[in-house]
Amino acid sequence: MNITNNIKNYKSNLASRIFFICFFLLILPLFIYNIVLYQFEYNQKIDDITNTLNLLANEKVIIIDTILESKKNILNDTLEELNNLPLNKINDFLNITKESFGLSDIYFLKIENKNIFNADPSNKEIKNYSFLKDLINKEYDIFQCGNLLCKDCIYLSKVANNKILIIGVSPENILFKIPKNEFFFDILINIYNTDKSFYIGQKDQDLDFFKIEKNLNNFDLQLLLKIDLNEIKKTYKNQFFFKNTFKLIILFALVLFFLIFLIKLFSKPLNYLLNLLFKIKKGDRTLRYQNKKFGFEINTIGNVLNETLDSLISHQNQLIKEKIDKQKYIDEMEIARDIQLSMLPDKILNNKDLDLSFGYLPAKEVGGDFFDFIEKKDKTFFIIADICGKGIPACLYALNLRSILRAYISVTDSLNEILVKTNDLFIKDTEKKYIFATLFIAEYDNKTANLKYASMGHGESILKRNNEIISLKTQNKALGIEKIEKTEIKDIKILKNDLLFVYSDGVTDLLDIKHQAFGIKNLERFLQSFDDKDSKKLIEDLLKKLKEFSKDIFQYDDISLFSIFFK
Repeated sequence: MNITNNIKNYKSNLASRIFFICFFLLILPLFIYNIVLYQFEYNQKIDDITNTLNLLANEKVIIIDTILESKKNILNDTLEELNNLPLNKINDFLNITKESFGLSDIYFLKIENKNIFNADPSNKEIKNYSFLKDLINKEYDIFQCGNLLCKDCIYLSKVANNKILIIGVSPENILFKIPKNEFFFDILINIYNTDKSFYIGQKDQDLDFFKIEKNLNNFDLQLLLKIDLNEIKKTYKNQFFFKNTFKLIILFALVLFFLIFLIKLFSKPLNYLLNLLFKIKKGDRTLRYQNKKFGFEINTIGNVLNETLDSLISHQNQLIKEKIDKQKYIDEMEIARDIQLSMLPDKILNNKDLDLSFGYLPAKEVGGDFFDFIEKKDKTFFIIADICGKGIPACLYALNLRSILRAYISVTDSLNEILVKTNDLFIKDTEKKYIFATLFIAEYDNKTANLKYASMGHGESILKRNNEIISLKTQNKALGIEKIEKTEIKDIKILKNDLLFVYSDGVTDLLDIKHQAFGIKNLERFLQSFDDKDSKKLIEDLLKKLKEFSKDIFQYDDISLFSIFFK
C-alpha cells in the first residue's frame, strides 16, 4: 500500500473518530434532550387537554341538565293536561305535543293491577307494556328501551295517578357534537347511569381513550368526554417533529461544518507526521519532526518520535559496540581455553607404581587453573595451581608460572629453593597488577617413597590411608604477594595403597540449587566411601557426582583435580 492510500485511510479514521466524538458530545445529548422535551411537552399537552375537557364537560353538564330539566317540565305539564282531557282528544294532543317540542316519540299509559296498558284508546300498536313495570314505582325515570318504536332514543317518564307519560328524545338533541375544527380532536360524548344499564354514545371497544367524567347536577347520570389517545399522540408527534425538524437540520449542518473544519485543521500536522514516518521506515533516519501550527498533541508525538529516534540510534550504536566487545570477549575466551587446554599434561608417568589420573571441568569464564607432573631422575613432582582472575591474562600468568616452575625444577634440587626463586621471578610481573597464585606442590622420591609437600595459600590436599583421611597443608603465603625468604615444607612416608588426592577450590566451592557449597566434608565422605584402587574411576565418579550436585547452576570456577594410587 502506497503512502497516499495510507494517509487517506488515516484521514478517514480521523473523520470517523471526530464524528463519533461530536455524536456523543453533541448529537446524543441533544437527542436525549429532545426525548425529555417531547415527554415534557406531551405531559403539558395532556394537562391542557384535561383543562379544556373539564371546561367543556362543565359546560355540557349545564346544557344537558337544562335540556333534561326542560323535558321534565314538558312531562309535568303534558301529564297534567292529559288528566283533564276527554279520551277522544288525547291522541290529537299527544301528536301536537310531539311536534311542538320536537319529540321523537311519546306514550300515554295507564296502570291496572300492576300491568301497564295504553291510556290512549286510539293507539292500537301495543296492547300490553309489561316490559315497563319497573317504571311503576318511580315518579321520574330516564331510560332506554329497545321494545319501543325509537330504539336509540332517550326516554323520560313520569308516573302520577296511575298514569304514565313517556317522551322519547333523540340523542342528537341532547349530546351536541363538538366540531373538530374547534378542538383539533374528535371528542366523543357519552351519558350513562351508575350500573351503565342506561348508556348513550359510542362505547370504548377496547380502544385507549383519554377520559373526563362529570356527574349531572339534577339527574343521577354521568357525562363522559373522551378522546382517542392514539390520535393525541399522533397529532402531537407530527407537530413536535415538524417544529424541531428545522432545528435538527441547522444543527446537523453546523456539526458537519465543524467536522470538516477539524479534519482540515488536524490533518495537516498528521499528514506531515505520517509522511515523515514512511520516509523513516524506508531507511532515512536523519529526518526529524518540526513542530506545526495547531499540531497540539501531534507535536508532542513528533517530539517523542525525535527522542525515540535519537535514543534508538544511540542504543543501536551501543548494541553494535557491545556485540563487537562480546565477540572479542568470546574470541579471548577461546584463546584462553586453548591456552589452558594446552597446559594439561599430555603424557603418562614412566613410574608404573603410580596410578595417576586427572580431571578438568572448565567454567563459562576460563580461569587460570593448571596442574603439571614432572619426572626428574628418581623424583616425581605433582603440581596444581590457581591464578586469581579470568580470561587470557589469567591463562598467560598460569603459562608463565608453569614455565618458571619447570625451569627451576630442572636445575634445583631443593623444594624450598624452587618455591622461593619461583616467587621472586613471578612477583616481578604481578606486584603492580594485584595478581597472585595459590599452589600445591609435592615431591615424591621413587626409591624411599617419601613425599615432601608445600601448600602456598592453597587449600588442603588429602592423603587417604586405609579409611583414614590425612590433611596435607602448610602455612605459606600465596605466590606473587610479597618476597618469601623461607617456606614451610612437610614430608610423609607413603605406604602401599595410599591415595593422594589434590584439587582446586572449584571442587569445594561448587554450589547446588540451594546455593549450598559442596564443601570439604562431602569430599572426604566420598573418598572414604570409594573402595576401588582405580584412579581413573575415582576421578570419573567424582566428576559425575559434582555435575549432579550443581545441576542447573552456573559454574563460576574451573574444577581441576588429580589422584594418585601408590601401588
